[in-house]
Amino acid sequence: MTKSSLTHFIPQRILRYAPTDLCPLDGDIPVLQLLNTCRNRDTANTKNYINTYEDFLTWCYEIRLIDQDTHNLLEIEGNCYVQEAAGIVNQVILAREMLYDLIYCLMSNEPVHHRVIEEFNTINIEANKHLRFEMTAYGLRKVWHNVDEEMAFPLWLIIKYAGDFLMSADVQFIKKCHCGSFYLDKTKNRNRRYCNPLTCGSVRRSTKYYQRCFSVTG
Repeated sequence: MTKSSLTHFIPQRILRYAPTDLCPLDGDIPVLQLLNTCRNRDTANTKNYINTYEDFLTWCYEIRLIDQDTHNLLEIEGNCYVQEAAGIVNQVILAREMLYDLIYCLMSNEPVHHRVIEEFNTINIEANKHLRFEMTAYGLRKVWHNVDEEMAFPLWLIIKYAGDFLMSADVQFIKKCHCGSFYLDKTKNRNRRYCNPLTCGSVRRSTKYYQRCFSVTG
């Protein structure tokens, strides 16, 4: 990879936490980035990076899913309606695990349980309630309607992106890094090996280098 092709691996961060506890942003597209907000899934060392509505909003802004104005507006809504915000976080976690089951089955060529499809349909139906067709300068388009103060709006965005992505041929490009993170390998020869070559890839290469040096000197 050239230096210019690596720039998207250096995201804009909102430093509200200790540098060692920053939510991972790797994954290339929102649906995979959401899966990667849970590390070491189904183990004693499971790490969930989305614990509050503020966590979710910050992450959405950092992956460029929402802009600064939307982030600020929804942050105010979350502070005003704390219980509703907590409910949105629960929806996000449930949606994340549903998408994990769905994508895992697709990658493994395993049948998808009907429960997973029903969960996907339920949240997709809720998102569709806020979409309508309008004429724009580019012709007839689907646009979001009356979502300015809807705290679930970022989640609906992810679900709509997920639906479009999972029906596309790009599903075949999903890979899983040795660290457990999902990413999209659309390189020419499909030879990308790491979720983030600047971090995970660098650590992996350094480890292999020291292992080789140790085996030679030993």
